[in-house]
Order: sequence, then C-alpha cells, then structure tokens
Amino acid sequence: MYSNVLDTLEHGPLKGMCSPSVMGSSGVIPLAIISLIPDIMRYYKDLIINAQHEVFLATNYWEPSWGSHFIHDALIELSRRSTSRPPEQRPVVKLIFDRGNPKQVIKNHQQVAPDDWAGLGLPAKEELGGIHFEVMNYHRPLMGTFHAKYLVVDRRIACISSNNIQDRVNLEMNIHLEGAIVESFYDVALLSWGEKMDPPLPLLVNPGLVDRRPFDVRPPTDGVECVQGGEIIRDPFEEARLRKEEMVRTVGDALPVHPETPNPQDGSANPIEPSPSPSPSPSPSEDNGAAAKEHKQKKKKKEEQAKPMTDFTLINAEGFEPFILPSRHDPVPIAMVNRAPHGTPGHADVDVPQNVAWESGIRLAQKSVLIQTPDFNAPEVIEAVLDACRRDIVCTLYVCLGYNDQGEMLPMQGGTNNKVFAKMCETLNKEGQGKRKNLKACWYVAKDREQPVDASKKERNCHVKFCCIDEQVVIAGNGNQDAQSWYHSQEVNVMVDSAQLAAEWVRALNHNQNSGLYGEVHEDGAWRDKDGNVVMSSGGYGGPVEVMKGMLNAVARVQGKGGF
Repeated sequence: MYSNVLDTLEHGPLKGMCSPSVMGSSGVIPLAIISLIPDIMRYYKDLIINAQHEVFLATNYWEPSWGSHFIHDALIELSRRSTSRPPEQRPVVKLIFDRGNPKQVIKNHQQVAPDDWAGLGLPAKEELGGIHFEVMNYHRPLMGTFHAKYLVVDRRIACISSNNIQDRVNLEMNIHLEGAIVESFYDVALLSWGEKMDPPLPLLVNPGLVDRRPFDVRPPTDGVECVQGGEIIRDPFEEARLRKEEMVRTVGDALPVHPETPNPQDGSANPIEPSPSPSPSPSPSEDNGAAAKEHKQKKKKKEEQAKPMTDFTLINAEGFEPFILPSRHDPVPIAMVNRAPHGTPGHADVDVPQNVAWESGIRLAQKSVLIQTPDFNAPEVIEAVLDACRRDIVCTLYVCLGYNDQGEMLPMQGGTNNKVFAKMCETLNKEGQGKRKNLKACWYVAKDREQPVDASKKERNCHVKFCCIDEQVVIAGNGNQDAQSWYHSQEVNVMVDSAQLAAEWVRALNHNQNSGLYGEVHEDGAWRDKDGNVVMSSGGYGGPVEVMKGMLNAVARVQGKGGF
C-alpha cells in the first residue's frame, strides 16, 4: 500500500501536502476519543492551556458555537498563564480554517484581522496579551476546500480528528499521536499556512527547545516520568490515562459542561472568577430607553446561552465509552496519506496519496474491509468495494442516512447515499453470482437507538472517517468517501499498521454505535422497520427541487451562514 502511495509523488513531490522525507514515520497512539464534538473540544482545551511554546490548530469549518467556546476559553487561559513571561518567550498560536472570501480568487491565503476575531467567536486581541495569535482563512477556489482538522502542540503532540469546530449532533473520532510522526504533522502545518508567520513558531526557529525526551512504553513505576540511564523518560500512556481522568472525574462530568458554567472540579484550569458586581442603576438623568434596551439584550443573550446547543442523550446511553485507552505498544509504522487542494471542477485530480491508499487497501484486502464515513459516493471507491465483494472479501459499510443530501446532489458530487446503496445492491444482485452476501451495507444507528435516523432531523448523525483493511491497517482522519474529498479538498489522514490498534478501534467503534446490530439494509438496498416500512432520507434519490435547494445551501455554507 505504501509503495503505491509513494508512486503518486511522480506527479509532484507535494501531492500529499507533506514532504516526502517525513511521509513515512512511526509513533505511539496513547488515546482516542469516539464521542460528540464537545468531548473532543474539551480535550483540545486541556492540551492548549498546557502548551509551553506553540499551538497550531487547523479546522475546515469554524463557527461561533459551543464547540468554539472551548477554544475561546483555552486561548484566554493560556494567555493568562503566560502574561508574566517575557514577550519573546510567550506561546505562539496559529489558527487556520476555511471560510470562502471573494479575495481568495486572487490570493488563497487571507489573514483574518484582529478586529474580526470577536465576530468569529474568538477572544478580542486585548484578551490575549499573554500570547502571540494569528488567524488564517484558506481556500483554493472554486472547489479546493481546506477540509483538514488537526492540532499540533509544542511539536510533541498531534491530534487528528473528524470534526469541525461547530455544533453538530455528530459522532466523531479523534486520535492522539506522539513520537516521530508529529514531525510529519508539523510539516503539513507549515505547508498549509503557506505564508510568512508573524511571529514564526518558536520551535521552528529554535528546534533545540523541542521536548525530545524518549518515552517508555513499559508499565510505569514512577508516574508519568522516570529516570533511566541518567535520562528522564516520559510515559505517554500514563499521561493519557491521567488526562482521561481529568476529562471524566464523575459520571456527571462525562457530559460536556457549558463553557459559561463554572466547573470548580475541572483541574485543567482555574475556576472562573466571580462576576463583578452589577453596575448601578442608571440615574433619572440618564437615557432610560438605552438602559432598557441594554437590559433586554442581556436578557436575550442569557436565554440563548441557557438553551441546550446539542442533544447529549447519546452519550448517556448505557455502556457508551468516549475515551479509548489502547493497550501499551511500541512505536508502530504510521504514514501520512493526504491530498493537496484542487480547485478546478472535475474528477481529474485522483492520483494522490489519500486516494491511492484507500483504493490499494481495498484492492489488496485478503479478508475484510470496514469503512465508516458520512458520505459514500466517489465512483472509484464504489467500484473498488464491488470488486472486493466479487472476490469474496466481506465489505462492511457504516454510512449516515441522508447526510449532506443537498450537497451531494449538486453536479459532479456523486449523489445521495440512498441512491448509491440501492445501485450497489442492484449491481451485485443482477450479476447473479451470490456475491451480494459479501456487502454488509449499514446505515449509522446511534448507541441509544434501534433504527437509523435521517440526518436532516439533526438528531443522530455520524461524521467518523475510518477505513480498516484485514483488521491490520487503519486509515483515519479527515477524508470522506465522497467526490469532494476524493477530487478536491485538502485532507490529512494517517495510515497505521497495527493489528492491535485496528482491533481495539474497531471494537470501540462497534461498542459506541448500533450500526452493525440494527443498521444493515435489505437485499434491495432499502432499510425497513419491523412493520416493513422503508426508511429513506428526505433527499431520497435526488431530483430537480432538491438540487436547487442544495445550490442555495452551498452558497450559504461558503458565506458562513449555515447551509448543509
């Protein structure tokens, strides 16, 4: 698989948005999270506020939200902790996202001015005096979306996640990595930024500051650090265990707390200071109309904050386990299998590391293929799975019913999941070789449900991007199995060669959902309830009206005003 990936570099050394010398690497993965967005954002918050030198945060879609509040508060706390340090020693933080701007036709990278931060749900510049903060908006028109989602802290820890920073009822997956592979993420971050940094990342300018202490994967004897041969040895697995305990101290803490709510038990940051006393009432000489208007606005804001922003019933489901601590392991082979953004419409830009990794894995599979993705409609992956079924490889698909139907019905976007499942089943049935039994096509079913829910209802969706080949190799990260991710978006993924991790992640994914138990479609590709009624998404197989709605929502999404 990796040999085939390297062949793509003949078309350009940066086709994988990573320097060839660091595409293949190794590392340990002491923790994964399979949960809703707030759990992952709380974890990001903990990593950010404990940064010593620098933070690089990348996301596709950023919107003012409960999820962004965790980053907002983390930046303020990191600044507070660092204010006493000399300016040249204060942490440097970079944030990059994609929000379409007409100026990007001329210049793909657009710096976001400090005056615009507050409107994005970021702290004002005055609140971040203890850090150096820069924000970049990156998009390659027309179709080259920056779809990457990752975090690099102190050039020592990397996280790659499936989620954007927004409020959605999605099941998501985050992977925490340490070791040499972090250098690969660092390289990807620098290539993605693509502009002069002001100031530059301190560990780029002075790499001697990087914490390069070796780590020990044996059971701990002296906590997270021990002395071995005169050297201080870190234990990333023990660190991950302690972080998990911080995230979930009690059963109640398993639910994400609203960022506006004080949480004195959260040891990751100081408790929120009491609010100052209310301002005195306006005197009769003051503008009572203005005071009344201000009071009304404050009341409205308080009411909006009190509204639940996400349905957390899912993570109350019996046995739901958000934080996955793998067994101790030596560093395992890990490769970056990414794709650079391609803005030109069409399906020409297909020979890239990400796509070749997926296609090679499915083609070379000897026993099984498991894919979980929100959307499944890229022609290459559809044909690869059908060919695998014809070779008697069991192919299991966990796909979200109705996810992004309006977007997927746009021209050259591949079609709805409903349409694809029906066509795949029809193809295998018509061939009459008995190979339909090898296709286990399932709609995503949440841990607390017994049947799939149309994504348009915004009750239970899945946004995990995961591919497991022969229970040995896993490809996980940012890329969906849809036309946009296959042909256009910038994506970042890791390919991990470890039977142990593959087995533990597959077990955890199945444990935190009921897709395999209740989600499999019938012989014709349709899912029926106990009364025989077909459950289909609102987009169905697509039509002219749905396509027009999709186009309108595409414009709204680029403008940062919602959409699909």
